[in-house]
Parts: sequence; C-alpha cells; structure tokens
Amino acid sequence: MNMTSNSQIIEPLYFLREREIVHFQRFGECLEIVQAIKNGRSAPSCRCARRRY
Repeated sequence: MNMTSNSQIIEPLYFLREREIVHFQRFGECLEIVQAIKNGRSAPSCRCARRRY
C-alpha cells in the first residue's frame, strides 16, 4: 500500500486486510471453543450463532 496512491488498489487492500484480521480473531475464538470441549470444560461464549456441540 505504500507503493501506490491509486485508490482502486488501496481500497480493496484495506478491505482485505480488515477481513483477514476478523478471520484471525474468529479462528482464535474457535480454537478456544475446541480446546475447551476437548478438555471437558464448558465452551466460552462466542459472537457466532448458537450451535449445538
């Protein structure tokens, strides 16, 4: 993003970067849930839709 000032390139890159950050956070939450279930603890609540495990 430092290599251009073209908004048609920069704007999609900002979007993709933000989306990647959110995906990283959600995968972290999922990992916590899976680890809790594996260790016999109750799964922490998450922002996703309620699902049966």
